[in-house]
Amino acid sequence: MKKVISILVSFQLVGLMIVSFFLSSCQQDILDDEAKGEALGGFTLTAPSNNTTLSLNAAYPTKEVLIQWGAAQPGVSIKPTYKWVASIKGGDLNTPLLSIPSDNNGNDTHLTLTYKTIDDALKAAGIPDQGQVDLVWAVIADNGSVQVQSTDTYNISITRFGVGLTDFTLYGPKSTTASTELETGGTLKFIWQKTTSTSGAVSYKVLVSDADNPNNKVEFVSDNSGADTVLTLTHDALSDAFLAKGYQAGAPVSLSWTVNATAGSATQPSIYSNSLPVLLIGKPTKLFIVGGSTIVDWSPPDAIGLVYMGDGKFDMYQYITVAGSGFKFLPQKGSYDGDIGKKKGVEGELVSDAEDNLTIPSDGFYRIEVAMNVDKETGTYKVTSTDWGIIGDATLNGWGSSTPMTITSATKGTYTWIVTTELNVGYMKFRANDSWDINLGDDDANGTLEYTGGGNISIATKGNYTITLNLSPTGYTYSLIKN
Repeated sequence: MKKVISILVSFQLVGLMIVSFFLSSCQQDILDDEAKGEALGGFTLTAPSNNTTLSLNAAYPTKEVLIQWGAAQPGVSIKPTYKWVASIKGGDLNTPLLSIPSDNNGNDTHLTLTYKTIDDALKAAGIPDQGQVDLVWAVIADNGSVQVQSTDTYNISITRFGVGLTDFTLYGPKSTTASTELETGGTLKFIWQKTTSTSGAVSYKVLVSDADNPNNKVEFVSDNSGADTVLTLTHDALSDAFLAKGYQAGAPVSLSWTVNATAGSATQPSIYSNSLPVLLIGKPTKLFIVGGSTIVDWSPPDAIGLVYMGDGKFDMYQYITVAGSGFKFLPQKGSYDGDIGKKKGVEGELVSDAEDNLTIPSDGFYRIEVAMNVDKETGTYKVTSTDWGIIGDATLNGWGSSTPMTITSATKGTYTWIVTTELNVGYMKFRANDSWDINLGDDDANGTLEYTGGGNISIATKGNYTITLNLSPTGYTYSLIKN
């Protein structure tokens, strides 16, 4: 029994010695590989980032693309060399479409390629001119004994050379946070740097979008049918373009603008966009009078602006005559475009199509009131003959009736009324037609007059005064001069 056990123990010892020998041999092989530099550690890609899109621009053939990765950890003595490999997306990187050693004859952990180098390589690989190709790429490290591929692979989409366009910048309007109030008759001028094409003429379009909703955008061809690096755009055209998209009249919109340059099939955007906050046109904020019955005659360049009262409403005083064929309104000074007159057969309504001139029954000093609609083509009007006076406890007639004033000249172009009278300590106001329907006071005691609700005008010293009322379109004012 002791002999059997001894034999078994001997066999177990021999087996352990054999296993130990093989393990020792394998370990020595691994150590030998490391000592000889045959082992390589893993490494990762860093640039360009995954899913990059690259459009090669023929205008910049020497522009560089830098491909980078981490270093593969070598053994003791042999550093690896590297090559960049790329295949059609979904293809096999073991049989790459492109294979290019890294910089410094493969020794660096980066590869610098110009646009032209990439384009030439893709052309040699059979990718057509201006064609787009989706690639998957990696890097292979090789120390002569071992090859290791980067632990990750990246995607890149590249478009080959077509017509090239140089980069260009925007000049103005410059980016701002201040809102521009668009108004009828106003203009914006967009200006940018000229781009150069490698082939063919360049045309430009200005793209304007809502920064808060970029899908809402409009485009305008630049001046000279797209050839100029300038776009002259009316406020109306810009506002109307966004009103047509459902924006509300008078609404604030945070717009931004950029420019696309096109030559052949190539399009190049400006290198940045500019912000342009605006208030869309609501009801008109400007309106002008013209007509033979007024001081300006039928001369649009001499048209006189009505006083803007807010919310599309306007006010004006004019000495108007029966002679001269009446008057009408213009949305802008200097042009009959969009002129507005009385709707045929309808008193009090304004239209800009097939309209009549407005007329009055007798010469006199008239108040003209206009209320325009959002469409800028229709509205309402009222023309009232006025005779002015003063009223108040400082006047001779108290608050019961007006003391009449006299127009300084019953002719076109006259805006002043005058009276010389005794005044008591107290208050007074101006009113028309001995009625409170039209009255003016001074809220701030600054010589400027306001309509109904305007404050009473204080008279601090009793005496004889010359009182002048000026109802010029440049502003309603008065003066009190103690004689």
